[in-house]
Amino acid sequence: MKGKRYYMKNIKRKLWILAIILCGYMGFGIKAYAADEQWFAQQVEKLAKEGNVYIVAQDGTGDFLTIQEGVDAVNSGDTLIICPGVYEENVEIMAKTVNLLGVDRDSCILQYDTVNYGKVPLTVAAGQISNITIRGYKNADKGMYLPVLAMQEEVFDEDSQELLRQSAYSGYAVHVDQNYLYGKELSFEKCRIESYNSYCMGIGSRGESTITVTECELLAAGDGGCIYLHDVGTLDVGGSSTMIFRNSMLQSSLCPYIMTIHALHTENQMYLTFQNVKVYGVAYEDNGGYSFTNMNTGLGVEPQMMHVLSNEETVAYMERNKQAVPLLQEGITYIATQKGVKEIVPKKRYVFNVYNADGMPGDGWCGLSNTWLTPDSFGNTLQDMNAIYQPSITGQEPVLADVLPYNNHND
Repeated sequence: MKGKRYYMKNIKRKLWILAIILCGYMGFGIKAYAADEQWFAQQVEKLAKEGNVYIVAQDGTGDFLTIQEGVDAVNSGDTLIICPGVYEENVEIMAKTVNLLGVDRDSCILQYDTVNYGKVPLTVAAGQISNITIRGYKNADKGMYLPVLAMQEEVFDEDSQELLRQSAYSGYAVHVDQNYLYGKELSFEKCRIESYNSYCMGIGSRGESTITVTECELLAAGDGGCIYLHDVGTLDVGGSSTMIFRNSMLQSSLCPYIMTIHALHTENQMYLTFQNVKVYGVAYEDNGGYSFTNMNTGLGVEPQMMHVLSNEETVAYMERNKQAVPLLQEGITYIATQKGVKEIVPKKRYVFNVYNADGMPGDGWCGLSNTWLTPDSFGNTLQDMNAIYQPSITGQEPVLADVLPYNNHND
């Protein structure tokens, strides 16, 4: 009987929290449609059945002032509701499941300078991340990449050679690479993930796990594309894994690779599903920025699927403010990087960078040795993402959308 009373008390508290959040949702002046309010209420109700619900608010009206404070304090399976604000944090959810639910994606922003590989906005392995913007930005005042040896010695078990290798890289916006992922699920829903340095998401899969990305925008405006995916280096936590993308947008406005996939062990089978995924990418006339070790054997992007920029348009594009807002026409925008060329002749390009540990093309998806496209993949911009051939897009419409004013992420 005591347990039942505690359960009812906890449910009442969660409903009270929900009422406060919904009132605050409107009080912040956020333009919310009924469908969004209904979705938010459904999410809180669902998560409240799985664990306790707490509030993170920078004005002191919640349970915690910072996201990391909440992550450290709550139990596995609990949820943190994130109130509007810009949270300048390096959030690490290590070896437990904590759900993050933003009140409004556009005003709930988690950001951090990702010049350092080991310090990124969000490190996570399991749970649900919903309705927030996650931004890995580049602070020009800090110059080039910083060494991470001293910082990582207490965090990772890697040997010194791995630490040295990592020190040459900047960080992802979201990093997923923990053994805790084994046998668990991780989902991202209604999120915007921006990166001005490396990839938007860096993912090391684990066996018997599923990662789902639904109704999200991945906006890459740095040296990496949208996703870097690899299987685990040890078979102890390896096995079959699944990654699903639904109704999402992938844009890489600088790096010519939308995704980079590394296959380390053929025993680790990775299954990819793409459903209604829109791609906005770039291709270059010269070979700069392309990997000479790419083992991709897929269809690639044929010239007729490309939007071609003139020399003048190329100059305007390369000199724009490097914000990660949607800029490109759906498909691949072909950029003429050679000055003085009167006629641009597009070449077939690959936007997936594929690498197998044995150095040879495999018989899996796009030449991978351990990765496969599921038969329920459909409705995507790129042919390689569709299980069945679909008519290709063409570049007959204007190439560039209107460039939005630059929104300084340090404000």
